[in-house]
Amino acid sequence: MKRVFDLVKTLTLASLATGLVLCVASAFLVLRDSNVRSLEKADAIVVLGAAQYAGTPSPVLKNRLDTAARVQKAGFSEVLVTVGSNLPGDETTEAVAGRQYLIEKHNLDPMQVIAISEGEDTLSSLKAVRTLAQENSWDRLIFVSDSLHSARVKTMAESLGYLSYTTSATSGPGSSFDVTYFAKETVGIVYFWVSRLSGAV
Repeated sequence: MKRVFDLVKTLTLASLATGLVLCVASAFLVLRDSNVRSLEKADAIVVLGAAQYAGTPSPVLKNRLDTAARVQKAGFSEVLVTVGSNLPGDETTEAVAGRQYLIEKHNLDPMQVIAISEGEDTLSSLKAVRTLAQENSWDRLIFVSDSLHSARVKTMAESLGYLSYTTSATSGPGSSFDVTYFAKETVGIVYFWVSRLSGAV
C-alpha cells in the first residue's frame, strides 16, 4: 500500500512540476511576443477577428484593422485577409465587417482585401486561413491581433506550417497589459501544447 501511495505522490509532484514549467514558459512567450513588432515581407496580412456590432467593428477590432492597414501601406504585403464568423442573430460576420471597414476607412483596393467568414476561436480561424493559403501557395504570413494574443497566435500558426510574424498596435484598445487577459493567454498556450501532445488538436 505504501508503494502505491509513494507512486501516486511521485506522479502528482511530477505533474505539478511539469505544469509549473509549462506555465512559466508560456508566460515568458506571452510577455516576449507582446513586444515583438519586427516584420518582413509576407504573402498576406491576416487580421484576427474580434467583436462587431451590426457591421461596425468594436474598438478592439478597429485597432487591429488600423494596425493591419498601416502594415499594408508600409509595403509588407499587398494582400490583406480578415477572418472571423458571427454569433447567432448577427447581421454580418467579423470578417465582412472588417473588410468593409478597411475599404471605406482606409481606401484599400477591394480586390486586395479578402474576407473569410469562418472561425469561432483562434485555432479555427487559423485553420480557415490555411485553406486559402494552400490554394494560393502562401507560406509567409503576418498576423495582426492584440499584443497579449500574439504569442498564442504565433504558436498555433507555426504548428500549422506557417512561417509567421505577429504584430499589434502600440496604443489603444487591446494594446495595454491586462492581468486577466495575460492569464488567459498563458493558460491557452499550455492547453494547446497539451492538446497537441495528446493528439486532441
